[in-house]
Amino acid sequence: MSSRASTQPPPGPLGAGAVPDPAPWRRIASWAATAMFWDSLLYSALAPVLPAYADRLSLSDAAAGLLSSAFPAGVLLGALPAGVAASRLGGRRTVLCGLVLLAISGVAFGFGQTFSVLVAARFLEGIASVVVWAGALTWLVACTPAASRAATIGRVLGAGVAGTLVGPLAGAGIVATSPQLVFCVLSGGALVLAVAMRRLPAGPPAAASGSVARIARPAYRRRAAGAIWLVTLPAVMVGMLPVLGALRLDALGAGAAFIAATFVVVGTVEAAGTAVGGNALERVGARRLTVGAYALAAMLMIVALVPQTAWLLACCLVAIVAPIALTWTPAMLRLRDVVSAARIGDGHTYSLFNLAFAGGQMAGAAGGGVLADIGGQALPWGVLAGGMLVTSAALLGRSRAPERSTTTSEDDHAAT
Repeated sequence: MSSRASTQPPPGPLGAGAVPDPAPWRRIASWAATAMFWDSLLYSALAPVLPAYADRLSLSDAAAGLLSSAFPAGVLLGALPAGVAASRLGGRRTVLCGLVLLAISGVAFGFGQTFSVLVAARFLEGIASVVVWAGALTWLVACTPAASRAATIGRVLGAGVAGTLVGPLAGAGIVATSPQLVFCVLSGGALVLAVAMRRLPAGPPAAASGSVARIARPAYRRRAAGAIWLVTLPAVMVGMLPVLGALRLDALGAGAAFIAATFVVVGTVEAAGTAVGGNALERVGARRLTVGAYALAAMLMIVALVPQTAWLLACCLVAIVAPIALTWTPAMLRLRDVVSAARIGDGHTYSLFNLAFAGGQMAGAAGGGVLADIGGQALPWGVLAGGMLVTSAALLGRSRAPERSTTTSEDDHAAT
Protein backbone atom coordinates (compact mmCIF):
# COMPACT_ATOMS: atom_id res chain seq x y z
CA MET A 1 0.00 0.00 0.00
CA SER A 2 1.12 3.56 -0.55
CA SER A 3 2.21 5.73 2.37
CA ARG A 4 -0.88 7.88 1.92
CA ALA A 5 -3.13 4.82 2.21
CA SER A 6 -1.32 3.63 5.31
CA THR A 7 -1.42 7.02 7.09
CA GLN A 8 -5.02 7.77 6.16
CA PRO A 9 -6.89 4.46 6.34
CA PRO A 10 -10.42 4.57 4.95
CA PRO A 11 -13.24 4.08 7.47
CA GLY A 12 -14.90 1.29 5.49
CA PRO A 13 -13.72 -1.62 3.35
CA LEU A 14 -13.10 0.73 0.43
CA GLY A 15 -13.36 4.09 2.16
CA ALA A 16 -16.30 6.47 2.16
CA GLY A 17 -16.86 7.48 -1.43
CA ALA A 18 -13.49 6.06 -2.48
CA VAL A 19 -13.10 4.78 -6.02
CA PRO A 20 -10.35 2.13 -6.23
CA ASP A 21 -7.72 2.43 -8.89
CA PRO A 22 -8.95 -0.13 -11.45
CA ALA A 23 -5.52 -1.55 -12.28
CA PRO A 24 -4.67 -3.01 -8.83
CA TRP A 25 -8.03 -4.72 -8.22
CA ARG A 26 -8.05 -6.24 -11.70
CA ARG A 27 -4.54 -7.59 -11.13
CA ILE A 28 -5.59 -8.93 -7.75
CA ALA A 29 -8.61 -10.62 -9.36
CA SER A 30 -6.39 -12.28 -11.98
CA TRP A 31 -3.90 -13.56 -9.42
CA ALA A 32 -6.63 -14.68 -7.01
CA ALA A 33 -8.24 -16.64 -9.85
CA THR A 34 -4.86 -18.21 -10.65
CA ALA A 35 -4.30 -19.24 -7.03
CA MET A 36 -7.74 -20.86 -6.81
CA PHE A 37 -7.21 -22.55 -10.18
CA TRP A 38 -3.90 -23.98 -8.98
CA ASP A 39 -5.42 -25.23 -5.74
CA SER A 40 -8.24 -26.99 -7.65
CA LEU A 41 -5.70 -28.50 -10.02
CA LEU A 42 -3.76 -30.05 -7.13
CA TYR A 43 -6.99 -31.28 -5.53
CA SER A 44 -8.28 -33.05 -8.65
CA ALA A 45 -4.93 -34.57 -9.67
CA LEU A 46 -5.50 -37.51 -7.30
CA ALA A 47 -8.54 -39.04 -9.03
CA PRO A 48 -6.73 -40.72 -11.97
CA VAL A 49 -3.94 -42.11 -9.76
CA LEU A 50 -6.04 -43.33 -6.83
CA PRO A 51 -6.34 -46.86 -8.31
CA ALA A 52 -2.55 -47.00 -8.74
CA TYR A 53 -1.98 -46.02 -5.11
CA ALA A 54 -4.61 -48.56 -4.03
CA ASP A 55 -2.80 -51.31 -5.94
CA ARG A 56 0.66 -50.32 -4.76
CA LEU A 57 -0.34 -50.13 -1.09
CA SER A 58 -2.92 -52.98 -1.28
CA LEU A 59 -5.67 -50.67 -0.03
CA SER A 60 -9.20 -51.90 0.53
CA ASP A 61 -12.12 -49.92 -0.89
CA ALA A 62 -12.71 -48.43 2.55
CA ALA A 63 -9.07 -47.36 2.86
CA ALA A 64 -9.12 -45.81 -0.63
CA GLY A 65 -12.28 -43.94 0.39
CA LEU A 66 -10.55 -42.70 3.53
CA LEU A 67 -7.64 -41.40 1.45
CA SER A 68 -10.04 -39.60 -0.86
CA SER A 69 -12.11 -38.15 1.99
CA ALA A 70 -9.07 -36.79 3.86
CA PHE A 71 -9.21 -33.65 1.69
CA PRO A 72 -12.82 -32.62 2.52
CA ALA A 73 -12.12 -33.50 6.15
CA GLY A 74 -9.27 -30.98 6.10
CA VAL A 75 -11.60 -28.41 4.51
CA LEU A 76 -14.17 -28.91 7.26
CA LEU A 77 -11.61 -28.65 10.07
CA GLY A 78 -9.78 -25.69 8.56
CA ALA A 79 -12.77 -23.62 7.44
CA LEU A 80 -13.40 -21.61 10.60
CA PRO A 81 -9.70 -21.02 11.43
CA ALA A 82 -9.18 -19.88 7.82
CA GLY A 83 -12.01 -17.37 8.23
CA VAL A 84 -10.48 -16.05 11.44
CA ALA A 85 -7.07 -15.73 9.77
CA ALA A 86 -8.48 -13.89 6.74
CA SER A 87 -10.47 -11.51 8.95
CA ARG A 88 -7.56 -10.71 11.28
CA LEU A 89 -4.49 -10.97 9.03
CA GLY A 90 -6.03 -9.71 5.80
CA GLY A 91 -6.65 -11.55 2.57
CA ARG A 92 -3.18 -11.29 0.99
CA ARG A 93 -1.24 -12.63 3.97
CA THR A 94 -3.75 -15.45 4.37
CA VAL A 95 -3.58 -16.58 0.75
CA LEU A 96 0.24 -16.51 0.87
CA CYS A 97 0.18 -18.79 3.93
CA GLY A 98 -2.26 -21.08 2.11
CA LEU A 99 -0.03 -21.37 -0.94
CA VAL A 100 2.97 -22.29 1.22
CA LEU A 101 0.90 -24.97 2.99
CA LEU A 102 -0.26 -26.20 -0.42
CA ALA A 103 3.35 -26.57 -1.58
CA ILE A 104 4.31 -28.48 1.58
CA SER A 105 1.36 -30.85 1.27
CA GLY A 106 2.13 -31.48 -2.41
CA VAL A 107 5.73 -32.45 -1.73
CA ALA A 108 4.66 -34.64 1.21
CA PHE A 109 2.13 -36.47 -0.96
CA GLY A 110 4.57 -36.89 -3.84
CA PHE A 111 7.21 -38.49 -1.64
CA GLY A 112 4.80 -40.33 0.67
CA GLN A 113 5.39 -44.07 0.77
CA THR A 114 2.90 -45.14 3.44
CA PHE A 115 -0.86 -44.87 3.77
CA SER A 116 -0.70 -42.74 6.91
CA VAL A 117 1.65 -40.20 5.30
CA LEU A 118 -0.58 -39.92 2.22
CA VAL A 119 -3.69 -39.40 4.34
CA ALA A 120 -1.93 -36.74 6.44
CA ALA A 121 -0.68 -34.97 3.31
CA ARG A 122 -4.12 -35.01 1.73
CA PHE A 123 -5.64 -33.72 4.98
CA LEU A 124 -3.11 -30.86 5.07
CA GLU A 125 -3.94 -30.09 1.46
CA GLY A 126 -7.61 -29.70 2.43
CA ILE A 127 -6.64 -27.19 5.12
CA ALA A 128 -4.37 -25.35 2.67
CA SER A 129 -7.18 -25.23 0.12
CA VAL A 130 -9.67 -23.54 2.41
CA VAL A 131 -7.00 -21.06 3.56
CA VAL A 132 -6.22 -20.15 -0.08
CA TRP A 133 -9.88 -19.67 -0.96
CA ALA A 134 -10.74 -17.70 2.19
CA GLY A 135 -7.72 -15.45 1.74
CA ALA A 136 -8.14 -14.92 -2.00
CA LEU A 137 -11.84 -14.08 -1.82
CA THR A 138 -11.47 -11.83 1.24
CA TRP A 139 -8.68 -9.94 -0.50
CA LEU A 140 -10.66 -9.71 -3.73
CA VAL A 141 -13.87 -8.41 -2.13
CA ALA A 142 -11.98 -5.84 -0.05
CA CYS A 143 -10.33 -4.36 -3.16
CA THR A 144 -13.09 -4.68 -5.77
CA PRO A 145 -15.62 -1.86 -6.38
CA ALA A 146 -19.15 -2.82 -5.32
CA ALA A 147 -20.48 -2.31 -8.87
CA SER A 148 -18.05 -4.94 -10.25
CA ARG A 149 -18.06 -7.31 -7.30
CA ALA A 150 -20.66 -9.87 -8.39
CA ALA A 151 -19.29 -10.32 -11.92
CA THR A 152 -15.69 -10.47 -10.66
CA ILE A 153 -16.45 -13.08 -8.00
CA GLY A 154 -18.30 -15.15 -10.59
CA ARG A 155 -15.29 -15.17 -12.91
CA VAL A 156 -12.88 -16.02 -10.09
CA LEU A 157 -15.07 -18.88 -8.86
CA GLY A 158 -15.29 -20.10 -12.45
CA ALA A 159 -11.50 -20.22 -12.61
CA GLY A 160 -11.45 -22.29 -9.43
CA VAL A 161 -13.88 -24.77 -10.95
CA ALA A 162 -11.87 -24.85 -14.19
CA GLY A 163 -8.85 -26.11 -12.26
CA THR A 164 -10.66 -29.38 -11.64
CA LEU A 165 -10.69 -29.97 -15.41
CA VAL A 166 -6.91 -29.71 -15.72
CA GLY A 167 -6.11 -31.72 -12.59
CA PRO A 168 -6.81 -35.11 -14.18
CA LEU A 169 -4.23 -34.26 -16.86
CA ALA A 170 -1.67 -33.74 -14.10
CA GLY A 171 -2.78 -37.07 -12.66
CA ALA A 172 -2.12 -38.70 -16.03
CA GLY A 173 1.36 -37.16 -15.90
CA ILE A 174 1.90 -38.79 -12.53
CA VAL A 175 1.07 -42.19 -14.01
CA ALA A 176 3.34 -41.57 -17.02
CA THR A 177 6.31 -40.21 -15.04
CA SER A 178 6.50 -40.19 -11.23
CA PRO A 179 4.54 -38.62 -8.38
CA GLN A 180 7.71 -37.04 -7.02
CA LEU A 181 8.35 -35.12 -10.25
CA VAL A 182 4.80 -33.94 -10.88
CA PHE A 183 3.98 -32.96 -7.32
CA CYS A 184 7.28 -31.09 -6.99
CA VAL A 185 6.42 -29.13 -10.15
CA LEU A 186 2.93 -28.36 -8.84
CA SER A 187 4.29 -27.38 -5.42
CA GLY A 188 6.92 -25.21 -7.06
CA GLY A 189 4.17 -23.47 -9.00
CA ALA A 190 2.37 -22.68 -5.73
CA LEU A 191 5.53 -21.11 -4.32
CA VAL A 192 6.07 -19.07 -7.49
CA LEU A 193 2.52 -17.78 -7.15
CA ALA A 194 3.16 -16.82 -3.52
CA VAL A 195 6.29 -14.87 -4.46
CA ALA A 196 4.51 -13.08 -7.32
CA MET A 197 1.41 -12.22 -5.25
CA ARG A 198 3.54 -10.83 -2.45
CA ARG A 199 4.26 -7.82 -4.69
CA LEU A 200 0.59 -6.92 -5.11
CA PRO A 201 -1.17 -4.29 -2.97
CA ALA A 202 -2.41 -5.69 0.33
CA GLY A 203 -5.66 -3.75 0.15
CA PRO A 204 -7.45 -2.07 3.07
CA PRO A 205 -6.28 -3.08 6.54
CA ALA A 206 -8.24 -5.89 8.16
CA ALA A 207 -11.10 -4.50 10.21
CA ALA A 208 -11.79 -5.67 13.75
CA SER A 209 -14.00 -8.74 13.69
CA GLY A 210 -16.23 -10.47 16.20
CA SER A 211 -16.90 -14.12 16.90
CA VAL A 212 -18.60 -16.14 14.19
CA ALA A 213 -21.11 -17.18 16.86
CA ARG A 214 -22.75 -13.79 16.39
CA ILE A 215 -24.72 -15.07 13.41
CA ALA A 216 -26.57 -17.38 15.80
CA ARG A 217 -28.10 -14.37 17.54
CA PRO A 218 -31.83 -13.84 16.92
CA ALA A 219 -31.17 -10.77 14.76
CA TYR A 220 -29.19 -12.82 12.22
CA ARG A 221 -30.15 -16.45 12.87
CA ARG A 222 -32.88 -16.79 10.24
CA ARG A 223 -30.97 -15.01 7.48
CA ALA A 224 -27.81 -16.97 8.28
CA ALA A 225 -29.63 -20.31 8.18
CA GLY A 226 -31.23 -19.41 4.85
CA ALA A 227 -27.93 -18.29 3.32
CA ILE A 228 -26.13 -21.44 4.48
CA TRP A 229 -28.95 -23.60 3.12
CA LEU A 230 -28.59 -21.98 -0.31
CA VAL A 231 -24.97 -23.21 -0.36
CA THR A 232 -25.64 -26.63 1.15
CA LEU A 233 -28.52 -27.63 -1.14
CA PRO A 234 -26.71 -27.31 -4.50
CA ALA A 235 -23.58 -28.81 -2.88
CA VAL A 236 -25.62 -31.97 -2.23
CA MET A 237 -26.12 -32.17 -6.00
CA VAL A 238 -22.38 -31.70 -6.55
CA GLY A 239 -21.67 -34.70 -4.32
CA MET A 240 -24.50 -36.84 -5.66
CA LEU A 241 -24.15 -36.35 -9.40
CA PRO A 242 -20.67 -37.92 -9.93
CA VAL A 243 -21.58 -40.98 -7.87
CA LEU A 244 -25.08 -41.73 -9.14
CA GLY A 245 -24.41 -40.39 -12.63
CA ALA A 246 -21.35 -42.58 -13.14
CA LEU A 247 -23.12 -45.67 -11.78
CA ARG A 248 -26.14 -45.16 -14.05
CA LEU A 249 -23.96 -44.51 -17.11
CA ASP A 250 -22.07 -47.71 -16.36
CA ALA A 251 -25.37 -49.62 -16.02
CA LEU A 252 -26.40 -48.31 -19.44
CA GLY A 253 -23.21 -49.74 -20.98
CA ALA A 254 -21.00 -46.65 -21.11
CA GLY A 255 -17.27 -47.28 -20.96
CA ALA A 256 -14.72 -45.54 -18.77
CA ALA A 257 -13.69 -43.13 -21.54
CA PHE A 258 -17.30 -42.09 -22.18
CA ILE A 259 -17.96 -41.54 -18.48
CA ALA A 260 -14.76 -39.51 -18.11
CA ALA A 261 -15.65 -37.40 -21.16
CA THR A 262 -19.13 -36.78 -19.76
CA PHE A 263 -17.77 -35.38 -16.54
CA VAL A 264 -15.22 -33.25 -18.37
CA VAL A 265 -18.15 -31.63 -20.17
CA VAL A 266 -20.05 -31.37 -16.88
CA GLY A 267 -17.08 -29.59 -15.31
CA THR A 268 -16.70 -27.28 -18.30
CA VAL A 269 -20.36 -26.27 -18.14
CA GLU A 270 -20.13 -25.74 -14.39
CA ALA A 271 -17.06 -23.52 -14.77
CA ALA A 272 -18.70 -21.46 -17.52
CA GLY A 273 -21.99 -21.17 -15.63
CA THR A 274 -20.24 -20.07 -12.45
CA ALA A 275 -18.25 -17.48 -14.37
CA VAL A 276 -21.38 -15.87 -15.85
CA GLY A 277 -23.45 -16.22 -12.67
CA GLY A 278 -22.35 -12.79 -11.43
CA ASN A 279 -23.50 -11.08 -14.61
CA ALA A 280 -26.82 -12.93 -14.48
CA LEU A 281 -27.29 -11.84 -10.87
CA GLU A 282 -26.82 -8.17 -11.80
CA ARG A 283 -29.44 -8.46 -14.54
CA VAL A 284 -32.26 -10.39 -12.86
CA GLY A 285 -31.50 -10.25 -9.12
CA ALA A 286 -30.38 -12.96 -6.72
CA ARG A 287 -33.83 -14.21 -5.70
CA ARG A 288 -35.29 -14.56 -9.17
CA LEU A 289 -32.10 -16.16 -10.47
CA THR A 290 -32.06 -18.73 -7.65
CA VAL A 291 -35.78 -19.52 -7.91
CA GLY A 292 -35.58 -20.08 -11.66
CA ALA A 293 -32.37 -22.11 -11.48
CA TYR A 294 -33.63 -24.42 -8.72
CA ALA A 295 -36.99 -24.99 -10.43
CA LEU A 296 -35.31 -25.81 -13.76
CA ALA A 297 -32.72 -28.09 -12.12
CA ALA A 298 -35.46 -29.96 -10.22
CA MET A 299 -37.38 -30.64 -13.44
CA LEU A 300 -34.22 -31.82 -15.18
CA MET A 301 -33.45 -34.22 -12.30
CA ILE A 302 -36.83 -35.89 -12.84
CA VAL A 303 -36.32 -35.97 -16.60
CA ALA A 304 -32.89 -37.59 -16.08
CA LEU A 305 -34.62 -40.69 -14.67
CA VAL A 306 -36.22 -41.39 -18.07
CA PRO A 307 -33.32 -41.98 -20.56
CA GLN A 308 -32.41 -45.55 -21.35
CA THR A 309 -29.32 -44.71 -23.41
CA ALA A 310 -26.00 -43.39 -22.16
CA TRP A 311 -25.97 -40.47 -24.62
CA LEU A 312 -29.32 -39.09 -23.47
CA LEU A 313 -28.41 -39.53 -19.82
CA ALA A 314 -25.10 -37.73 -20.36
CA CYS A 315 -26.96 -34.80 -21.92
CA CYS A 316 -29.31 -34.69 -18.91
CA LEU A 317 -26.41 -34.68 -16.43
CA VAL A 318 -24.80 -31.75 -18.25
CA ALA A 319 -28.13 -29.91 -18.34
CA ILE A 320 -28.68 -30.36 -14.57
CA VAL A 321 -25.37 -28.67 -13.75
CA ALA A 322 -25.95 -25.59 -15.94
CA PRO A 323 -28.64 -23.82 -13.86
CA ILE A 324 -27.07 -24.83 -10.53
CA ALA A 325 -23.75 -23.25 -11.56
CA LEU A 326 -25.49 -19.87 -11.87
CA THR A 327 -26.42 -19.90 -8.17
CA TRP A 328 -22.97 -20.02 -6.54
CA THR A 329 -22.24 -16.30 -6.76
CA PRO A 330 -25.64 -15.14 -5.42
CA ALA A 331 -25.38 -17.72 -2.62
CA MET A 332 -21.94 -16.49 -1.61
CA LEU A 333 -22.93 -12.83 -1.71
CA ARG A 334 -26.11 -13.52 0.26
CA LEU A 335 -23.95 -15.17 2.93
CA ARG A 336 -21.62 -12.17 2.86
CA ASP A 337 -24.58 -9.87 3.53
CA VAL A 338 -25.25 -11.74 6.77
CA VAL A 339 -21.58 -11.72 7.77
CA SER A 340 -21.29 -7.99 7.05
CA ALA A 341 -24.45 -7.20 9.01
CA ALA A 342 -23.14 -9.20 11.99
CA ARG A 343 -19.72 -7.50 11.64
CA ILE A 344 -17.71 -10.67 12.16
CA GLY A 345 -15.21 -10.09 9.34
CA ASP A 346 -15.41 -10.92 5.64
CA GLY A 347 -13.13 -13.92 6.02
CA HIS A 348 -15.93 -15.77 7.78
CA THR A 349 -18.05 -15.55 4.63
CA TYR A 350 -15.77 -18.00 2.88
CA SER A 351 -15.18 -20.23 5.90
CA LEU A 352 -18.94 -20.64 6.30
CA PHE A 353 -19.32 -21.14 2.55
CA ASN A 354 -16.71 -23.89 2.59
CA LEU A 355 -18.26 -25.54 5.64
CA ALA A 356 -21.68 -25.59 3.99
CA PHE A 357 -20.28 -26.74 0.65
CA ALA A 358 -18.11 -29.52 2.07
CA GLY A 359 -20.92 -30.73 4.32
CA GLY A 360 -23.43 -30.78 1.47
CA GLN A 361 -20.99 -32.48 -0.88
CA MET A 362 -20.22 -35.24 1.61
CA ALA A 363 -23.92 -35.68 2.39
CA GLY A 364 -24.74 -35.94 -1.32
CA ALA A 365 -22.05 -38.49 -2.06
CA ALA A 366 -22.79 -40.73 0.94
CA GLY A 367 -26.51 -40.10 1.39
CA GLY A 368 -27.29 -40.39 -2.30
CA GLY A 369 -25.75 -43.83 -2.43
CA VAL A 370 -27.61 -45.00 0.68
CA LEU A 371 -30.97 -43.77 -0.65
CA ALA A 372 -30.28 -45.37 -4.04
CA ASP A 373 -29.66 -48.70 -2.33
CA ILE A 374 -33.01 -48.37 -0.56
CA GLY A 375 -35.26 -47.18 -3.37
CA GLY A 376 -33.26 -46.97 -6.59
CA GLN A 377 -31.96 -43.76 -8.13
CA ALA A 378 -35.45 -42.26 -8.30
CA LEU A 379 -35.43 -41.84 -4.49
CA PRO A 380 -32.34 -39.61 -4.01
CA TRP A 381 -33.03 -37.56 -7.14
CA GLY A 382 -36.66 -37.18 -6.14
CA VAL A 383 -35.73 -36.04 -2.62
CA LEU A 384 -33.23 -33.50 -3.96
CA ALA A 385 -35.65 -32.22 -6.61
CA GLY A 386 -38.34 -31.87 -3.96
CA GLY A 387 -35.97 -29.91 -1.74
CA MET A 388 -35.17 -27.52 -4.58
CA LEU A 389 -38.83 -27.01 -5.46
CA VAL A 390 -39.75 -26.33 -1.82
CA THR A 391 -36.85 -23.88 -1.53
CA SER A 392 -37.91 -22.14 -4.76
CA ALA A 393 -41.47 -21.84 -3.44
CA ALA A 394 -40.22 -20.39 -0.15
CA LEU A 395 -38.08 -17.81 -1.95
CA LEU A 396 -40.93 -16.99 -4.31
CA GLY A 397 -43.24 -16.44 -1.36
CA ARG A 398 -40.91 -13.70 -0.15
CA SER A 399 -40.63 -12.05 -3.55
CA ARG A 400 -42.89 -9.16 -2.53
CA ALA A 401 -40.46 -8.13 0.18
CA PRO A 402 -37.66 -5.77 -0.91
CA GLU A 403 -34.66 -7.83 -1.90
CA ARG A 404 -31.47 -7.10 -0.02
CA SER A 405 -28.54 -6.08 -2.15
CA THR A 406 -25.87 -8.71 -2.57
CA THR A 407 -23.16 -6.19 -3.33
CA THR A 408 -23.55 -3.80 -0.42
CA SER A 409 -20.63 -3.05 1.83
CA GLU A 410 -20.44 -3.39 5.56
CA ASP A 411 -20.97 0.37 5.91
CA ASP A 412 -24.21 0.10 3.95
CA HIS A 413 -25.52 -2.43 6.46
CA ALA A 414 -24.45 -0.26 9.36
CA ALA A 415 -26.42 2.62 7.92
CA THR A 416 -29.66 0.62 7.67
